[in-house]
Amino acid sequence: MGSISSPSATLTYSGAAVGDALGTSVAMSANGSTALIGASHVNSNKGATYVFQTSSEGSWSTSASPVDTLANSGGTANDVFGTSVAMSSDGTTAFIGADGVSSYRGAAYVFAGLAGPTTTTPTSVMFSPNGVGATASAYGQEDWAVGFTTSATGALGAGDTIRVTFPSGFVIPATPTITLPTGFIHCSATASMISQTVTITLANSSGTCSLGHSTPATLTLGVITNPENGTYPALGFSVATSPDTIAASPASNVVITLPAATQLVFTTEPSNGTSGAALSTEPVVTIEDAFANPVTSSTAPVTLSINGATLACTSGNPVHAVAGVATFSGCVVSGQPGTNTLQASSPGLSSATSSSFVLGTEAGSPFFTSPFSATATTGSTAVITVTASGTPTPAITLTSVAPTGVDFTPGTGSGTLTVGNTAATGSYTLTFTATNTIASVVTTATQTFTLTVAPSNQPTSLAATASATPGDAVLTWVAPAAAGTTSYTITPYNVTTASFESAITGISASATSDTVMGLTAGDGYTFTVTSLPSATASAVSNEILPVAAGPAATATGNTSDSATGTSTASIGTAGSTGSISASATGEGSVSVATYSSGSAPVLGFSAGTQSYDVSIAPGSDITALSFTVCGVPTTGLTAGEVLWYNPATQTNVNVSPAPTADGTSGCYEVNLNTTTSIPLISQLTGSIFAVPPAPLIAQAGLSVTSTSGTVGTALTLAASGGSGTGAVSFSVVAGTANGCAISNGALSVTSAGTCTVMATKAADSTYLVGSSLATTVTFAAVVVPVVLRATKVNGSGVVGRTVTLTIAGTGFNGHVTVTSNEAGTTAVVSHVSGRLLTVRVTVRAGSRKGEHTFTIRLANGKSCRVTYLVK
Repeated sequence: MGSISSPSATLTYSGAAVGDALGTSVAMSANGSTALIGASHVNSNKGATYVFQTSSEGSWSTSASPVDTLANSGGTANDVFGTSVAMSSDGTTAFIGADGVSSYRGAAYVFAGLAGPTTTTPTSVMFSPNGVGATASAYGQEDWAVGFTTSATGALGAGDTIRVTFPSGFVIPATPTITLPTGFIHCSATASMISQTVTITLANSSGTCSLGHSTPATLTLGVITNPENGTYPALGFSVATSPDTIAASPASNVVITLPAATQLVFTTEPSNGTSGAALSTEPVVTIEDAFANPVTSSTAPVTLSINGATLACTSGNPVHAVAGVATFSGCVVSGQPGTNTLQASSPGLSSATSSSFVLGTEAGSPFFTSPFSATATTGSTAVITVTASGTPTPAITLTSVAPTGVDFTPGTGSGTLTVGNTAATGSYTLTFTATNTIASVVTTATQTFTLTVAPSNQPTSLAATASATPGDAVLTWVAPAAAGTTSYTITPYNVTTASFESAITGISASATSDTVMGLTAGDGYTFTVTSLPSATASAVSNEILPVAAGPAATATGNTSDSATGTSTASIGTAGSTGSISASATGEGSVSVATYSSGSAPVLGFSAGTQSYDVSIAPGSDITALSFTVCGVPTTGLTAGEVLWYNPATQTNVNVSPAPTADGTSGCYEVNLNTTTSIPLISQLTGSIFAVPPAPLIAQAGLSVTSTSGTVGTALTLAASGGSGTGAVSFSVVAGTANGCAISNGALSVTSAGTCTVMATKAADSTYLVGSSLATTVTFAAVVVPVVLRATKVNGSGVVGRTVTLTIAGTGFNGHVTVTSNEAGTTAVVSHVSGRLLTVRVTVRAGSRKGEHTFTIRLANGKSCRVTYLVK
């Protein structure tokens, strides 16, 4: 026992005086709830003894208030009553020594009929699992609700405990999860488990923890694994709190009802083999309930069957399940090389179909190795590969008529079935033939193939347009061909910042367009539209640039004349680079301004657009207007690219720019008059004249070329295509794998599955930003090979008898044989379960006793050895 420096409680007497010597002697009842403490020097050594009590042994707390004081009313000074004390086991009788009585002749006094501690117990105890298997994640695992009412003296607070006990057969985790949903005020809880008792310790949480006496309360314990169906006596379940002296049980027995068996599942799939020989990996079928939990109580018979071939198993067929598992061995399929499946059935249960496996032939005859069905969707092109094996490699042809929109390219060893985007929905039966020649004899094999063309659940024809409203974009799309869409989600991708912005969800299933608002003007955007609940996204839209609100103009050097005649305004020297000048005829004035560097672009023009403001004073009567703008690009600029933008109506008006005579100075002249431009001139207050830079060119197609990886190893992403010198970056769009994340160009995950990735190549001086389609990258789990090893034989052989032994180890699967080094000893494997072999061993009379060796051998030839004892 280690050193303990902090006592759990301290007992004193509030009326004590210096020299009383409280603690001269001590004694305690057998149940630890009543204590006697002698104080031999009280009242001039006359002495006294004090009685302290608590509700239970574990409930002692610091106190200065004894429940009783024992003394000798006829005593005198120096009797030292309390020099020694003792107590009966039930705490009702006390013995007090006083060795100073009668000049140290001494005496002992008996006090009978002391009150023992008050017995307290919780009431109204209830144990109830939540649904008993209705939503179990593993067979029989449940959260249990435990309700009780505290006893009359059972108020609880921080530091108090609640003990909940379950009978044997219930498996409780070492650290159960605890929820205190009702009754408890400002309390948190921690829990531990010893044997079948969960001890819950209360603590303060956001206030002082409290639960009053005589108060109903409910707590939840999880996750507890229930035993098999049955009725369990109420006395096996109990609740007690630390102030209680007796635990309480529910008023009635507890009944466990787990879900019934409903279905069969192949938990070990058959693997490839050779026609007429045992499968290299043989099937195991598990009986499950409706929630995919194994029903370990089931011993139902399970039968295997196969269409068009012969199946025989040395284990027998059917096989009765053991603990809900039917294990087959020595299974041989004959008569049908190529792709096959097994069917499992059992009376009253849903049947199961295994995954496909391939049977070859020893003679080299052709056989198909690809699945005999596939599904494609409308609106896209699917490529399906059909393969066959044999010696020599067979030629594959389509010997039936392909439906419209479907083509087949024959080949040797494989052929390609292409389902175009014009193929109609439906189910089509195709026939493929594989042919080779063996010793001048032509041999063939056929495969009946089912092609299903299903409607696409992907929105198509997505188009994006920059709205005239600043920061808005309008998307249109065509609804998926497949029915069942409940809503759409739009995901904006900011090409400029290479980041996804908040998705817009809950768009009506009947919608084929939507306006996206709040985009950053001047940044490039692409979009996808996803159909729910299928979560299938459209192809990425074209890129657009949202419109900016017109920024405030800054003007310098304006001159004007408000009288009838001509008014002029200019910035810079007329005709020079970076100048604007204007002349208006009529009554009123004109002013001009340029926007400062870095201002937001106008109406979808990219950053760098030259923008100018031409304003006519309110109330003006202008009949003609002309202005010249210099310092703008001339290369690639054509008529119609110089625009008036009217902020009041948020509309553009094209005018025809006319380069100056030399065509090199970068100046444009625009002339408006009442004949050609009314009412344009009257709307020019606050208008903007903008000239875009030379347009950038779209990049060539960009694609992600890294499409597969392994969990635990970061996959360096790569892309091909695109144009220009812009850097390539990658982003994660979605994924089924956990933890899809990109760091320094490498993609990593924390579980097997897929990540959907998009590559983006930045713009340069010639090319726009380019993006790839969303590409699926598949991550496979790391396969850790299981080592064949036998570690121990449980049990011993007996000379002249047959006994059942078990061999523990790893890697036991499929058809397993066991042989002994002792001639005349036979061993027959009756059950294989990965880590355990069940073997019936017959030792011939007269065999040698002592240590012998078993050799365990798998169907693939692997073997190991283990020693065993014969008695």
